[in-house]
Amino acid sequence: MQKVFLASETEKYAQYIKTDIVEYIGFGRTETFESFDKYSLIAFDWYDTSDLSNEPAQILIYLDSEDIFFICENEHSLNTVNELFTESGSNGNCLRLFFRDMLSGSTDRIEALENKASVLDGRIENGTDRSQKAELSFLRSEITKMKKYYGQLGFIFDGICGNENGLIEPEMLKYFEILRNRAERFNTLIDELSEYISHVRDAYLAQISVEQNDVMKTFTMVTSILLPLSLIAGWYGMNVKMPEFEWDLGYPFVITVSAAVCIIWVIIFKRKKWM
Repeated sequence: MQKVFLASETEKYAQYIKTDIVEYIGFGRTETFESFDKYSLIAFDWYDTSDLSNEPAQILIYLDSEDIFFICENEHSLNTVNELFTESGSNGNCLRLFFRDMLSGSTDRIEALENKASVLDGRIENGTDRSQKAELSFLRSEITKMKKYYGQLGFIFDGICGNENGLIEPEMLKYFEILRNRAERFNTLIDELSEYISHVRDAYLAQISVEQNDVMKTFTMVTSILLPLSLIAGWYGMNVKMPEFEWDLGYPFVITVSAAVCIIWVIIFKRKKWM
């Protein structure tokens, strides 16, 4: 028998599974892959890879010599499993078709993330803005989820290929070997993408540092020009009689000195290529 159930509908699948197994499943103690003498339990956190903002939902698969049951945590995962579920002559082939269809489209999704990262990298080279930090965090979160997703699937395929209790038909094992290699390849691509995002983040931080240095450089130039002028203003603002007060050209002289100070600093900054 091949069926799909909602986890809360215990009474529906309990009639096909032994009571102690139902209790075991209900306690939520199932690991990613568990092989027993007469049955196997497969449990994994399913992520909606088309929209990773959704919370993951656990999907549990019960497999014995006669039955295969898909037990879903919520309606969202139930609908997805119903779309992927295909009844087949053998439970092993039914399981294979399910995982095959679940992995389909993964390459396109990973490439979409790569494109997002590449576009963000190009924008960072042209300058930073507040939205880029949020985009970086979002991409890193998506990549982390996908890494966990494909990592647990790889572990499941390892267990299935081991076939300790012989529930998978020997002729099906080669197809699960292909699925395992596919999951490993996706995991490798995600690792490479994670490393690329780290480089993008480093570039973002470096760009912020450069922009901060430019701001400090501007403050330095303004301060260098204004400090001598402040000194001159403070000097002639003192309540002391100076010779220049009696000189007809005293006022133009101070203006000329102030202008000369500004011009000299501008020339210095241009030679240092600060401007």
